[in-house]
Amino acid sequence: NHRPEEALPQARRAVELTRGESLDALAALAGTYAELGQFKEAESTAGKMLNIAIVRNPAMIPEIRDQITEWRRRSRKNGP
Repeated sequence: NHRPEEALPQARRAVELTRGESLDALAALAGTYAELGQFKEAESTAGKMLNIAIVRNPAMIPEIRDQITEWRRRSRKNGP
């Protein structure tokens, strides 16, 4: 039984423990924000992922950009 509201503190902690440098931890946090309907936070976190991917894993850039586009679409659909 997946509960994103319970996963959020752990996802934030994972990012903190990795000093915001882990794409996996950031992806988990961004996904959790999105599941909670917090699309602006999801976008912001994915922006951090893009900055890391540019240097460490450029192959991930299209996937991250696609996810940001999807969250923006959902954000507009669901309103503020």
